[in-house]
Amino acid sequence: MAYGKQRKLAVSVVGEMSFVLDLFLELAGDKPLNDYHIEDSDLFLAALSKWPKHAQRKTALAHMSAQAIVERAEREGLEPISLCTQQKHVDYMRGFFRWCRDRRHCENELFDGIRLFRHRKDVATQREPFTAEELNTLFAPANQPDLDAPHKLWVPLIALYMGMRINEICQLYVADVVTIREEGHPNFSALSVSGDREGQHIKTPYARRVMPVHPKLVDLGFLDYVRDVQASGHVHLFPGLSWADPGPGNQVSGWFNRTHLRQHCGITSKTKTFHGFRHTFATLADRSGVPEARISQLMGHCTGSSTAQRHYIKPAEVREVKTFMEQIEVPEFEVTNYRRGMFDPYLQHARAKAEKKARGEKEKRGKK
Repeated sequence: MAYGKQRKLAVSVVGEMSFVLDLFLELAGDKPLNDYHIEDSDLFLAALSKWPKHAQRKTALAHMSAQAIVERAEREGLEPISLCTQQKHVDYMRGFFRWCRDRRHCENELFDGIRLFRHRKDVATQREPFTAEELNTLFAPANQPDLDAPHKLWVPLIALYMGMRINEICQLYVADVVTIREEGHPNFSALSVSGDREGQHIKTPYARRVMPVHPKLVDLGFLDYVRDVQASGHVHLFPGLSWADPGPGNQVSGWFNRTHLRQHCGITSKTKTFHGFRHTFATLADRSGVPEARISQLMGHCTGSSTAQRHYIKPAEVREVKTFMEQIEVPEFEVTNYRRGMFDPYLQHARAKAEKKARGEKEKRGKK
């Protein structure tokens, strides 16, 4: 776990790793690593196949043992976690035993070769991109009755036009909006994704990148919004969000998936979620002729598996990335334009709330 934190893995990833290791330990028991055998991995796999969805959030399961949870889930027919999530848990265990083997703690790789599905397309819950019609529905002003906070306007738009992960967007600081200057070329704004500031985390080292702000976002008033946030004295680009684990993006995805997508827009397919913006961005980039390696760079993925791609081919410079981003053809749709001061009441309230919290923490320290 310490190694994972040292690699600066996202808090959510480290939390998932901890949960999976604890679950295996409870099911298979604590014993020397070389004493674990295939019976233990089979026991773990059987439990995963029945493990109820959102078990950690169910109050009735809070104080039950892992085996009791499995038995209750089977008895009551509770919906299990998806095959994709099961595979992710298996991958964490395989990585753990491989790490232990590499450090000479054991000789076996207990979960090596275990694949619960052949291809990702075999998984029923595969996320799908949004269609042009769905984008028009999602951003139509008539379908945004609760547009009372800046993250409700900007986070989905940034995800669509720039392909960023939801936590990458929501954990941005105002100082992460930078100006790229190069002699002989016009200046342009960009978002710096680094994970270096307090509370920030990036999913992988490849997620560290500088993303040019899409011209469409500039046209919609994004830079005016940045100026308003600066004037309000906030350090976070989207203030007022909860930064508790698994990160500020959790609050936004909850609002988008449960309220906006399902209730306001009537899009109920399980394959459609906020993460669909990443799929939409990648699909549109591919259809627009952007090379796969550049799509990977834009999205914060490894740019390829070959030695040349990983070690010798230099990633595109920010200005070149801007060219590829502008090459992507995004369907036109109706959307609310930002007006200066549009979210001032929200920003003022968030500021007052933050100051009150700071005073409370200061008083607590004083009493100690």
